Amino acid sequence: MSRWTRLCGLQAVVLAAALLAGPTTASASNGFRASLTEDYAFLGCSVPVDPNVVDTCGTATTNRGAASLTTVITAFDFIGVDPTGRFCFADSHTTVLTFDRNNPGTVTFEISGTLCATDGTHFTFSGSYQVAGGTGKYKTAKGSGDVSASRQGGPIEALLSGSLHN
Repeated sequence: MSRWTRLCGLQAVVLAAALLAGPTTASASNGFRASLTEDYAFLGCSVPVDPNVVDTCGTATTNRGAASLTTVITAFDFIGVDPTGRFCFADSHTTVLTFDRNNPGTVTFEISGTLCATDGTHFTFSGSYQVAGGTGKYKTAKGSGDVSASRQGGPIEALLSGSLHN
């Protein structure tokens, strides 16, 4: 996998974040919204960098409290060119939110969707998440929802909206 392909894939994973979502179909007690801001680990995040994976890190603002995050791309495959000429990829990644000491625990999100590159460093992502577990307060976490993200001249901004049961 080329470095450019890994970089685009990483950006898509980071999309595992950003703007605040509107109302969800989940009940208020299980509704989940998270706005993520992340960038590639090699740009200065305080997580170990594995040269064999594309990883990102950053922060999240959620309706459950603040969290730090790490993301690792688990699959990234070319699927074609869309009608506007953008190169699109099937992107899967794992994002882990680590909540602060006031709400201790982690939640692991398995995210999959389509990343379309608008050029070498800019992209959009649309997909879904499944909660794959957690620790601490979230050790029995379950849930699912939608993910949208983009990178447009800065860090990856993502929005998760759906449910989180713990």
